[in-house]
Amino acid sequence: MKLKKEFFLVIGISVFIIVLEIVTNIITEKSVEKIENQINEINSDLAKISDMNIENEKYKSYKMELERKIDKLKSSWFEEQDKLCVFSEHNELEKVSKCLIVLEENTRNKEFEIALSDGKEFLYWLNHIKEKDKLELKNIF
Repeated sequence: MKLKKEFFLVIGISVFIIVLEIVTNIITEKSVEKIENQINEINSDLAKISDMNIENEKYKSYKMELERKIDKLKSSWFEEQDKLCVFSEHNELEKVSKCLIVLEENTRNKEFEIALSDGKEFLYWLNHIKEKDKLELKNIF
């Protein structure tokens, strides 16, 4: 009889862990997808503006629009970071935040090629968070 209770306890705890893992994966994927869409748009804008001439009349408006998108991304990221910090490693989240801040500063300083590489690094660390938190056989061992 005692073995039966332990068996149900182990099954119950396992089901709870699996359900919790599924919920956290859904939250992580939605957050990463939201931010990923924004950074992809910013990366394509950075590639376009790096090829533009500074004296071009569209340059200033394009740069202002890019800075507005980066500010929007920054506020969105810090909202999503508040959700993710409950169950993700803080140092991984800090790497993404660092890349975002460096991206913003390089854009303000008109160093668009460097900002583009920062945007790609931002995307790498963002996807790293999503992959690291998944419950997969390679992550267990």
